Amino acid sequence: MRAGIGYVHLIDDDEIEASNLQRQTLFLPEDVGQSKALTAAHMLARINPLIKTRGTVARLDEDNAYELLDMAAGKPDLLLDCTDNFATRDIINRISVRYQIPLLSASAIAMQGQLALFEPQLDTGCYHCVFGSVVLDEAADERTCANSGVLASTTAVMGNLQANTALQYLGLTKNLLTNKLLIWDGSQMQQRLMGYRKDPQCPVCSSPIVNPL
Repeated sequence: MRAGIGYVHLIDDDEIEASNLQRQTLFLPEDVGQSKALTAAHMLARINPLIKTRGTVARLDEDNAYELLDMAAGKPDLLLDCTDNFATRDIINRISVRYQIPLLSASAIAMQGQLALFEPQLDTGCYHCVFGSVVLDEAADERTCANSGVLASTTAVMGNLQANTALQYLGLTKNLLTNKLLIWDGSQMQQRLMGYRKDPQCPVCSSPIVNPL
């Protein structure tokens, strides 16, 4: 937000907990019990009063996406997935594909993180192409920051990498992660890129899209 992104809409139905404070740095101890979306939107507006922020207390899904994302006024330029479980990421990916909106997905667990920027409008693959077998694994979906733990510096690193990627994409229309998954390993201080291809049998992005709007 300090870089001057003009408009950001935050959607989250969760409330701030004390355990969030070590890694979710927009929040303060006095914010515990308050809405994450509304508090974050307010804090971002204080950081940069020249931008426009909006917070919505809701859980985004395929049924309410058209309304919550205000599709009637035009599609968002970019979806940023900052969630912590596979099931929610899969839903956001389906919304991205259905409405042909680029999706920048970042995740962090323990001392590791992953980052990818999917462009469904270019038909280059989606989140499900990369993580399809994991998405369907209910045991894997139970691993979240809350129950598995995450080092605060890991979320900081991944958040900054996600912000850097978003700024380049929105400002320069550059996707340096086309068909690449960035993997960060804080325990080894290593970062690498892993290539992927669109799955021609993907049940999400290989199915015909009929008049999504």
